[in-house]
Amino acid sequence: MNTLLYGDDFMDKYLYFYMFDVFTNDIHIFLIDYETQTSYMVATYPLVSRVEINSFRSETVEELYTSRNFGFRAIESWSTASELLEWTLTVETSDLDKDGSGEIIVGDYDNNIYIFEHMLNNTYKRAFRSPDVVQYYATDETPYAWDQFGDYTGEFNQTIWNHVSHILVDVDLDGDGYLELVALAGTVFYIFEVVYDEFSGKIIDDTYQLVHRFDCLRSDEGPYMIEAGLIDPVGLTWAKDLDHDGYSEILVAFESQLFVYEPYNDEFYEVFGQVDTPTGHYDLAGNSIAYPDMTITGILVADTNQNGWDL
Repeated sequence: MNTLLYGDDFMDKYLYFYMFDVFTNDIHIFLIDYETQTSYMVATYPLVSRVEINSFRSETVEELYTSRNFGFRAIESWSTASELLEWTLTVETSDLDKDGSGEIIVGDYDNNIYIFEHMLNNTYKRAFRSPDVVQYYATDETPYAWDQFGDYTGEFNQTIWNHVSHILVDVDLDGDGYLELVALAGTVFYIFEVVYDEFSGKIIDDTYQLVHRFDCLRSDEGPYMIEAGLIDPVGLTWAKDLDHDGYSEILVAFESQLFVYEPYNDEFYEVFGQVDTPTGHYDLAGNSIAYPDMTITGILVADTNQNGWDL
């Protein structure tokens, strides 16, 4: 095909491209009018792009060119691609409401959690959409534009829209026989449970409720997490009862630090830290103070030696 020889700027308005046709041994002069162009907003859900298009012509005479059109030059000048790199971080499958229809659970679909349930012949319906996955933190920084309201000050809420990076399914933290879904977005746990009739105990189809919401930064370990910069989760799992005290646990890792949270009376307590050691944590792998160079990439709970105690 044609080979590009070089380009030349002309009057700060047009750009020449000299092309050599290897089949006919001819040289063509192409002209890009990059001052006069058409812009299009192109949307292919969820991606939105702006595309700039201008003519790609030849046979110029001073600033005029004939109608010989050799195509168009199109470039993408803007898009939402970078914002969508982490659009969907986690996908799981289950049958949370135990109705015999398989479900696909998607985390971080426009900052929500979605459950799609199989209907028939590979067709699915949206069975559930969670409330927006957001965090609110008190701040004294005004959310208004600079000098919009003068020296207006006060207490405000800062809203953080987070990505759901980890999901656990088929969890039964409270041991009541009804399955739960655990989602982790940033430092916040969201625990959803199927809704059931209080009198008959029958599960209400495609109905879920948020039963717990817990922000790790608001726990006793919060100041340490902020100081050490432990805010990016890298692993999440759960255990039926690690310490045999009758309560299940949620294990989450933030970079080099492991946290073990135990739900009790609608509260969550960290049991791996807050112990009487020089570092305030068990001196085991997962203690970022004792093992600062270790990086956790995942968590798995199992009884490898089959002695009845999980590791």
